[in-house]
Amino acid sequence: MSFIQYGFVTMFLVAFPLAPLCAFLNNIVEIRIDAHKFVSDVRRPVAKKVADIGIWRLIIAAISKLAILTNGLLIALTSDFVPRLVYQYSRSQNRTLVNYVNFTLSAYEINRLSSTSLTKFNTTDIYCFYKDHRTPPWDSRPYQTNHDYYVIMVARLAFLILFEHVVFICLKMGEVLMPLLSKNVKQQIARKNFMVQTMHWGAHLYEKNPELIERDMQRIVDVNPQHRHSNGGYELIYDLKRTIRHQHLSNTKISQDEYRRPGSLKEMKADLTRALQTILSEDIIDLGIR
Repeated sequence: MSFIQYGFVTMFLVAFPLAPLCAFLNNIVEIRIDAHKFVSDVRRPVAKKVADIGIWRLIIAAISKLAILTNGLLIALTSDFVPRLVYQYSRSQNRTLVNYVNFTLSAYEINRLSSTSLTKFNTTDIYCFYKDHRTPPWDSRPYQTNHDYYVIMVARLAFLILFEHVVFICLKMGEVLMPLLSKNVKQQIARKNFMVQTMHWGAHLYEKNPELIERDMQRIVDVNPQHRHSNGGYELIYDLKRTIRHQHLSNTKISQDEYRRPGSLKEMKADLTRALQTILSEDIIDLGIR
């Protein structure tokens, strides 16, 4: 229901400007009712860790873009905003709205009405007026759309195109100035992607060349002597997330199960799988990668 409410509020905002206030008050009441229901009436739901709201984010974006078009159409086609501008800047001599009502009216010859209507109106006038832009009865082509009608329609279309482009440009500028992910987060995501890709490449390489396992672990020991006490430095492969754990190893006893040298290719692949799961579940999901 929230997304339906969001759609109605955004797409028909021009028709009813108080809709956001009504929706705000409704949501406050609904939130308090739901809070009481979750605390007192139903079992507490199990929390689930997700990166974002999923497909609903795309639906909201689509509704927002559609709302720009619908509001522009409502302003351009159903209001007097554009006709007033046309009259003020092309017909009025002093750029005011004086005689604007007469500009919107067209004449109709009363004698064309039926005798019943004439008796009902009981008037001696020759012409009556109605709201439209049509040629007068004395014209060579009476009651046809006049020049002002087409000028106003072109102005309505131009306003719609201008309104849509201005709003879309503002939205794009907002996305640039306030990105969904900061530069630091994007760098972390790129780093995690590189780590995962490198681990996949390493797994395939070790699968084809099992002898590289011992060589790489010995290289880690040679480059990082501080990890020499942790059974060949294999913790860098086994647990990439907790690289600072070696600072506490001097005060704690390391079990053989926690940091162990892989005895076979099968154990090595299982350890790599656990490392990948650690990165994917604890790091990348937090940064918005699905």
